Amino acid sequence: MRRYLKYGLILLFLCLFNNNVYAIEIDPARIGSLEIENSYSNLKLSDTKIEIYRVALVDKNLKYYYLDNFVDAQQKDLTGITDNKELVNIAKKLSEFIDQEKITATSFLKTNQDGKIKFSNLTTGVYLIRTESKTIDKYNYYSNPVLVSLPFFDELYSDYLYDVKIKIKTEKEEVINPVDPDNPDVNYPTDDPNKNPDNESVPNTFDKIYWFIGIFVVSLIITLSILVYIYRVYKKKK
Repeated sequence: MRRYLKYGLILLFLCLFNNNVYAIEIDPARIGSLEIENSYSNLKLSDTKIEIYRVALVDKNLKYYYLDNFVDAQQKDLTGITDNKELVNIAKKLSEFIDQEKITATSFLKTNQDGKIKFSNLTTGVYLIRTESKTIDKYNYYSNPVLVSLPFFDELYSDYLYDVKIKIKTEKEEVINPVDPDNPDVNYPTDDPNKNPDNESVPNTFDKIYWFIGIFVVSLIITLSILVYIYRVYKKKK
């Protein structure tokens, strides 16, 4: 609401895990929201699915406790973590655990034409955000899972935000074997360009050339033979 929190700053929510730094109590019963922007430079990634999972709750003293669904994920206690790399690693492992256990998302929506989405009426705690990848032309746009705390401590205003705005860090990679959006089931393997998914042979360009050359040569021989025959008949009549 006050400003967009970039991905790097999102991870700084670790600071509020350490209640020795901020002695301010929060209201665990307060309702908040997450407004998320998914874009790459000036490209707005619309119609992309974004899931959120509430993985931990928080008490008024800023201590975090994993919810029952995530207790068996064997993750470190989130309270007091101050290392960005460690948080990124925890986010990835939690995402893998979600896939493994087939845990249902707390909520999910698709971004609008501006690449934005808003989750309202959220209870406090820690949320894992997962963003669907999107292929446009020859490039795939994707984001790694990220953790964000609700509320979020805004160092600029020295206050806790219950309505948080986030800009997801999105990466871009070239697609080696692009999928036709109009025919997503047709995907030719790169290791054998002469075969399609149904193992039907696709004619090679050189094979076509040789085939036409063969027809031309045979036709030429037949034509010359006919001409020679006509010439001999003509000579005999003379």
